[in-house]
Amino acid sequence: MKPSFDHPPPIKVYYPFGGRHFLLNWVTEHDQGHLFVARSEKAIEKMFTHILDETPEIKAFCEVEIVAPSRRLCREAAERAYQTDVENFMNQLVWRLREVAKAGLPLPSMFSICDKFEDSDDPERALTDEDDIHYECKNCYEGVRLNEVSKEELYTRYSERWNREVDPSTPYVDEKLCVSLARQAEDDEEILAVVGDYGHHQDGIYLGEREWSNQPILFFFELVRDLDRKPYIARVEALIQVRKEAEEKRRSEYSKESTNEHNENVEKVLAFFQKEKS
Repeated sequence: MKPSFDHPPPIKVYYPFGGRHFLLNWVTEHDQGHLFVARSEKAIEKMFTHILDETPEIKAFCEVEIVAPSRRLCREAAERAYQTDVENFMNQLVWRLREVAKAGLPLPSMFSICDKFEDSDDPERALTDEDDIHYECKNCYEGVRLNEVSKEELYTRYSERWNREVDPSTPYVDEKLCVSLARQAEDDEEILAVVGDYGHHQDGIYLGEREWSNQPILFFFELVRDLDRKPYIARVEALIQVRKEAEEKRRSEYSKESTNEHNENVEKVLAFFQKEKS
């Protein structure tokens, strides 16, 4: 039986404090997003000088109200977490059941090996010799058919005992996550999130819609107003121009030094043979 999500647990965040804040979001040369969070524009200005060496691309500068996620968002998160748990349990279960079948042993009565492959999107597609499982088969779950039982029923009935007796594991808990102390947003408020997409070739920190994935949420916010990014952009562009001119000067000096050295070597060779004639 699918659980009720009428009283969902809160979505935990990294930054628990609410109220008005100023955000400056930028991306570095390596396409990694970063964020300043401050109580005033003056504090943003003071911190900005510390990132100029990164030649940032300014993505957002705004005033926001940091809020706790609404009940609607918490309900969506709880539903998504439940579905993820069901799918993860099914992945474990089916993998073990396929091993039982490969060993030539009968499956429990509520399961059977699928004998009729039918692609859920393309009914004309036939099962090939390269397919070792019925991927996308509408009649089974990766080669294992459920007999008059749903994934949700299996999860409710067996997951707790399975995790205790067959595949015991301790779920990872990030102790930095906490319940937001900010006011809870109303369901009809337009709420955005600050998301941490960490890892190699990932986006870093960015502002946007809440995506139900493993990416951690730093906090939720309601946009109060966008602020003028142009002064910060101008300072970055000025720094880039200064660095460009310095690089061009360095290259020019290097070219001049190389030319002089070349000419000196030519003159040395000619002078060497001039001595031979005299």
